This record gives sequence, structure tokens and C-alpha cells, in this order.
Amino acid sequence: MTRRLRIARALLPLACVAPWLAAHAQSKPDPAAFEFYFNLYPEWKEQHFGTPSAAGTDVGNMGTLRNDTTVLAKNANPKATTRDQAWSNSYIGFRGQLLRHGDLTLGYDVQGLIDFVGRFQENFRTRDAFVWVDHPGFGRLSYGQMDTMYKEAGDPLRLLNVSSGNIVSTARTQSGVGWKAAGDTTFNNRVNHMLLWVSPKWSGFNLGASYSTRPVVANDHVKTSLAAASVQWRNGPWYAALATEVHNNWLPVSKAADLPLPAATSIRNMPATVTSRDQGWRITGAWSEGQWRFAADVARLRYTEDDSAALAGKFRSYANYTGQVSGEYKLDARWRFAANHARGTAGTCTLSGGVSCSTNGLGGNQTSVGAMARLNDIASLFVLAVHTRNNPAAYYGSSAQGANTNAYAVGIKLASK
Repeated sequence: MTRRLRIARALLPLACVAPWLAAHAQSKPDPAAFEFYFNLYPEWKEQHFGTPSAAGTDVGNMGTLRNDTTVLAKNANPKATTRDQAWSNSYIGFRGQLLRHGDLTLGYDVQGLIDFVGRFQENFRTRDAFVWVDHPGFGRLSYGQMDTMYKEAGDPLRLLNVSSGNIVSTARTQSGVGWKAAGDTTFNNRVNHMLLWVSPKWSGFNLGASYSTRPVVANDHVKTSLAAASVQWRNGPWYAALATEVHNNWLPVSKAADLPLPAATSIRNMPATVTSRDQGWRITGAWSEGQWRFAADVARLRYTEDDSAALAGKFRSYANYTGQVSGEYKLDARWRFAANHARGTAGTCTLSGGVSCSTNGLGGNQTSVGAMARLNDIASLFVLAVHTRNNPAAYYGSSAQGANTNAYAVGIKLASK
């Protein structure tokens, strides 16, 4: 089968849904009662992986997850080139108001992920699903599944609005770690059981806070939670935000309840007694005027674990800095061009009992570019390219340890107005 034929087959499902989507996009229902919307970006993508780190490479304690060596005992397993179709985080949604009484409004918002690749039961999943109540005096209070305030406040310029779940997403580099974690480490979170409040605006400022119980599943003896807060400011073309997020008992290194006890040489803590607390801080700025848009984020991420077993050489902390810059240029009514660059530092780590900890070989960066051509009110064509560079110990992107990645995609975007 030729490559052109494979690309055509990947985009074929749109032939069935595009006319229906176009018809609904042109209609103008009362938004107070019901609004249907969508953002679909199926694509054909290729990923080419470089040579991973070889035996004898110094990758630090976080690269081996051991306290007695920082050197790889064998070659990291290489990955073969992949060519496949993907729908990333394409979604359809509906939202509206359930009731309105004076200045008090009760509404809802539900999004479903759309994916025509794989098994049917895995192709339709919930993305956002929440209810909200709004009043000019206290702001908006929402409950359900949605982005945290940390995620909502940051990364305001997402590449061509097709970056979510896509090869050009900077979430792993900007909001996660480069080492192979056992538990969840990302600060780019959409979680369930979340209560979120956004204040009214005062002189361009507004506050936000969110809290979730049971956002992830960790070991049986701990309860997990997530708390986030932000302050945002908008004035004309300018935007700025400061946000923080705290994870309790996500166990980034020692989530291992279903595995044998860690070896004495492992930096993992005992699964029955370990607890953890992780925190991210991020400052964001953006400017948008005329044909240009720019944004930048800088974050400090810190992960900690504690274990009442008090064994020596076990993980206690890891911290690093991450950052990204993004830009977009609108040439005319049809063409848009965008790029971003994100990187994470090697950081620092500590082990219990005074055992030294090395982060040698961690860190990496990612550079992405894209172009989009508008076809009509709802349809656009896009092309993407990304290069991920991993230092010897790092796993950024989809590659094996220490391997660089080059990835490319071509697709079509359908989005409601």
C-alpha cells in the first residue's frame, strides 16, 4: 500500500462526518439553551527514533533507579520507525444552561474524545464533563472532570490548536520529568472528582483554585489528592499568570503495590509505608496583537517521597526547572505558521541516609514547527514537524532512553466557529 493511500485511508472517516459537522457549524442555536462544538484533527504521522544510550553510559541514579551504580548495564532497547494514523485528543462537545434565576446561572459542559483507530470501546471516552454555577458576585464554581487551574493558566499559545495529545505537545517536557517514573509525574492534568472556582475579575485580575480527591490510583495504603491555585491578569494584548499545583501520594518513584519488594540496590521505597508530596510552580506571560502572538512559561517542579522504614539509599527528592517559548504568525486570511521550543534541565536529587545522588545525563529539549492553510469556515489543512533531543539518561518524547526523535504529521482540522 502506498503512503498516499495510507494517508487517504487515515482521513477517510471525515468523509462521513464532515457534511454533518458543517451543517451543524453553520446553524446558530440559542447558546443559552444548547451549543454543539467540536475540534477534530486526524492525521497521518511518522516517528523516526535515533540510537539510544549504550552499555557503560553514565546516566546517574535517576537513569538507573539504583543507589549502587549510575552506569547502564546493557544497551537501551532501540525503537523502530512508526507510521500510523492518529486522532490525538480530537473531541466533540455540547454545553448550555440548565436554569437561570436572576444573576444566578446553572450550566453544563460535556466533551467526548473521538478516535476511529483501535477497538470501538476505546474510541469514545470522556474528555471534560462538569456542571457549573455562576454569579457575578462570587464567580464560577464547577464540579466534575476538567483541567486543573495550573494547566488552565499556563501554555496560552498551543500550537495551531492541535497540540493536545499530539507530537508537538510540550506537556511532557514543560510539565513532567525526563526519567522513567513509576507513578504519575505530570503537572499537565485533567482529572475527575474536581471542584474548581474562578473569581470575578478585578482590574484585569482574577483568582482560581481547584481541588480533587482520588485524581489517580496509587498504593492501597494512601489516599491521593490534587490542589491547584492561580492568579491571572489580562490587559489589552498582555497576559500573565502565576500558578501552583500540589500532588499528595502520587508516588512518582515508588508506586509499586503490585510488584515485589524493591531490591536493596533500588532507590524505590517500600510500597506499604511510602508517602509523597510533589509541587510545581509556573509563571506565564503572553502577548498577542495584529498578526503576531508570543508566549513563554518557566516552571520549577519538585518531587519528594518519605518512608517510615528509614532505609538508606532510597529516593527522597528530585527538582528541576523547565521552560518553553511559543510563537505564531498569521500571514493572511488563509495561512498561519507556528513554532515552539521547550526544555527541561537535569535538575538535582537526594537519597536517604546520606547516600549521594546524581542526575548526570538527564535533561533535553524539543522544537516543533507547523503550518496551517484555511480551506473554509470549519476546515483547515496542517503539517507538523518536531525534533526531540534527549541527553543520555532522558526519555522525553516517545523514544528509548537517550535517543533523539524526529516526527512528522499531515492532517485536516475541523473546528466549530
